[in-house]
Amino acid sequence: MDKRNRKKRAFAGIAFICAGICSLGFSEQANARICDRISEERLYADGYDTEPAVLYSETLPEPDGKLPQMEIQVSAAAEETLPDAETLFAGYAKKQFGGGEQKQAAFLRSTHAGGRLTGNARKIYDFLKEEITKTADGERTSAQFTLPVSEILDKLQYTQEELGASFLDPDTGSQVSGEKQVEILDQFRSRQIVSDAQLYHVFNSLLADCPYELYWYDKGAQGSFRMAVSGAQIKNKGTEHAILSLEHAVLSFGFLVDSAYGSGYQLDTGKTAAAHTAAANARQIVREAAGLSDYKKLVYYREKICALASYNKEAAESRSPGDQNPWQLIYVFDGDATTNVVCEGYAKAFQYLCDETEFADPQIYSYLVTGKMTGGTMTGLHMWNIVHMGDFGNYLVDVTNCDTGAIGADDALFLTGYTYGDADNGYHFTITSPSQTEKTVSYEYRAYIKDIYSKEELTLEKGGRLKEADVHVHSWNELSRTEAACEVPGKILYTCRTCGRTRTEEIPALGHQYEAAGIWQENSGTCMLTFACKNDRTHKLPLIAADTGQESELLTAEARDADGNWKYSLRIDSMDATAGNSLSVYSLDDTGGYRMVNDQTYTIGEDGSMLVSLPENQTYQFLNTAKAEEVNKGILKKVAPQQASAVIKKGSSMKMRLDSGMDLANVKRIAYTSSKKAVAKVSANGKVTAKKAGSAVIRAKVTLKNGAVKTVLTKVRVK
Repeated sequence: MDKRNRKKRAFAGIAFICAGICSLGFSEQANARICDRISEERLYADGYDTEPAVLYSETLPEPDGKLPQMEIQVSAAAEETLPDAETLFAGYAKKQFGGGEQKQAAFLRSTHAGGRLTGNARKIYDFLKEEITKTADGERTSAQFTLPVSEILDKLQYTQEELGASFLDPDTGSQVSGEKQVEILDQFRSRQIVSDAQLYHVFNSLLADCPYELYWYDKGAQGSFRMAVSGAQIKNKGTEHAILSLEHAVLSFGFLVDSAYGSGYQLDTGKTAAAHTAAANARQIVREAAGLSDYKKLVYYREKICALASYNKEAAESRSPGDQNPWQLIYVFDGDATTNVVCEGYAKAFQYLCDETEFADPQIYSYLVTGKMTGGTMTGLHMWNIVHMGDFGNYLVDVTNCDTGAIGADDALFLTGYTYGDADNGYHFTITSPSQTEKTVSYEYRAYIKDIYSKEELTLEKGGRLKEADVHVHSWNELSRTEAACEVPGKILYTCRTCGRTRTEEIPALGHQYEAAGIWQENSGTCMLTFACKNDRTHKLPLIAADTGQESELLTAEARDADGNWKYSLRIDSMDATAGNSLSVYSLDDTGGYRMVNDQTYTIGEDGSMLVSLPENQTYQFLNTAKAEEVNKGILKKVAPQQASAVIKKGSSMKMRLDSGMDLANVKRIAYTSSKKAVAKVSANGKVTAKKAGSAVIRAKVTLKNGAVKTVLTKVRVK
């Protein structure tokens, strides 16, 4: 598959156009080569959108090293300077619709398509959504948006090594061709700015998340969305030190404006009054339904939409790219009986009313989906709603096919469960009525819908229509309870007294709360140290301490006799209390420093216990082999003589002293020797006595309590 076709497949759902290529001063041959790479298909809805081709273009560099405009799609703004999606939507709604009682569906807003984008793709989405919002609000007269590359990338200059490509031809030593330069730039764009797949998700996320804000956008026209990169330069052109500079590069975006609201990329702000009027009428419908039950509100919205608009069959059949306004929800609420809609208008109108509604049950909300419909008003691409009815699950709402004369009139395809099928392969609904034979209508989600919504959000309830009698506030009664254990969650099973529906509530696992316990053995004067979980004494720490997810914890056990008299305290890191582990014991000084106790090692048994016998009235800590070796090295390092050499007179004496930094509490014994007793002799406690003139070496053999031995010396000269 060639490069163009690969890109066409990767960008399904996004259309790019080559804007102004022929005005950049290229040769006719270059223009032909550039534009030959552009193939166009159009976007349409009801057809909400088809599989539009990628309109991709590339350009050749100008003689001064500047890379002229290059067509791709991307856009971004510094993420920290932009409000989040919820704030953008709230700001638009408050200003565009006069601060009415609109409700932002919190759950829907938190799981909308754009919220799942990350990195530069999210920056692109945020930038475009903000500009789209300003345009819809009448703040902009142009639907062309420009963003400096510097607001996407912190680094704006790249060496050839960083690019992984050279601007010099290795055979000729001259600058590579224009096509090669643009190829390098395109590869850089895909790696550093945004990939083709990410651009695809950005565009489709905007379509899914901005149905209101894009009322002015002519998405049915060929090349209705464009992006261009311009201002990139090659510095040190023609040398091995050439670099790609993006300091003056910008990303430019353009959305074609529907003919009802302007021309080309220019918006007639005077015509946005139609949107204000429609929004006011829609808010009035929400006010009219305020006193109804949640279920009746949804029914009222369906009835009002079907009364206000009729299906625009002519527009749906022609799918004329010249005038796509019938696809907008505005025509439902504009009060003009001649401006009717197709599926997108029905679905978006219902969505808007639901978004503006404060339902008594906050878990009732609607969201838009698109896909292929078979057997309905029109076979082909279609838009409808899914309504989440709280504890009762998700149901299909196809207002288009509930209108007069449609296959589901009046309510066969309203708040209904499926007959057979699934979210992956499509749902099928069997419709029966006295006036017509049994028919089946099928709905299959578009691939990108499966990307931007979760499986749970797209899964419907099975069965017939949800009736109002089925919708009530559950009165839950606890049916059974399984208490949580250390590692296993518990659960509570509830049943509704009214309808018998059940639900399960999970009780989080308790987790292990380990403790060490010292059991004093009066007869032997020893202590049995055990480790177990307070929640379940059968859970011995050695069996599970090393399991994934366990965290280090210092455990302390107090050894006391039968009368409660304190003998000593024992401390151990929970991660060391593992069956078979060999440990060394240390006493703690007043500062918390370690002191050697003995040369023994203690091993934890398979039953999670350890028997110890230690001097009383101290606090001890057990250390693993690695930690003990580290402590021992530090103690041994401090074994040193206070003097490396000394001079004494015949007949006098001196004390061979060890360095004051050495803690004698770590020492088991010291043995002193002299290399020449006739010159200088040394006593058992290190007293050196000078006998006659000469030199001798006094050695101190230091044995630590752990059995380690180190010999240090002092050179003595007798005069």
